Amino acid sequence: MVRRLRVYLGVLLTRMKSAAHFRANVIAWVLYSPLQIAIIYLLWKIIYGTTREVGGLRFNEMILYYLVVHFLGRAMLPLQTVNYEVWSEINKGKLDIYLARPLGFGPFVFFRSLGAPTLEICLGVPFFLLFSVLLRLPIQTDPLVLAAFFLSGLLGAVVLFMIQFLIGSLTFWVEKIFGIRDLMVSLFMLFSGQLIPISALPPLVVRLSRLLPFESIFFVPAMIYRGALPHLDAAALMLQQAIWIAVLWAAAAAVWKRGVARYASQGG
Repeated sequence: MVRRLRVYLGVLLTRMKSAAHFRANVIAWVLYSPLQIAIIYLLWKIIYGTTREVGGLRFNEMILYYLVVHFLGRAMLPLQTVNYEVWSEINKGKLDIYLARPLGFGPFVFFRSLGAPTLEICLGVPFFLLFSVLLRLPIQTDPLVLAAFFLSGLLGAVVLFMIQFLIGSLTFWVEKIFGIRDLMVSLFMLFSGQLIPISALPPLVVRLSRLLPFESIFFVPAMIYRGALPHLDAAALMLQQAIWIAVLWAAAAAVWKRGVARYASQGG
């Protein structure tokens, strides 16, 4: 177990060292991020000209919410290609290489996919703090809240990974998974809180979101960062994230097991 963990960590470090798009990430933070945040700022400035609250959030709280979501979105963006990576490995017949190794394919892909997000977080934190200062937004300093936020963000990343891995695993039965992926992207944008805070959606949509795992990815970590939630409520939300991970892991394991059996029966 310890030996495998060392191998997985080695995969993570190798991925970080080989990340060739680091300069592009800097450019994205310097050029793209200010533009996107400025558009969001101006849009909500217009909306808040006619109201004081939207979804229980005042103007500064809404901008802070979107800044946190933008930070998380940049960090988790590389995870959204996991479905393609799994699809590619299966379709190109490379899966045999991994199945012959004494390592799990799922954990291997997971640690490999964490390389770019880790670099993105290191790069994004200074920009996040800079944008917070420029926009005069409160910077969270409570160590307990910050610890909860980063743990919740990690749990959200695992939820996203599991969803993407599940989509990729359907390649065993579906030659082209991209239609399913595109459908999931639409659901993801609405129910994760990336497009608009869940609390600002109609009550029926809010209730429906509680039955789906997507809000665990962005909405939950962003609300925890605000620091307005009681500690027990924040803990309950993280427990909810952990439960979704367990459910998705069980589903992914079952699908993968059946898929590999189908793959082996067809000769790889």
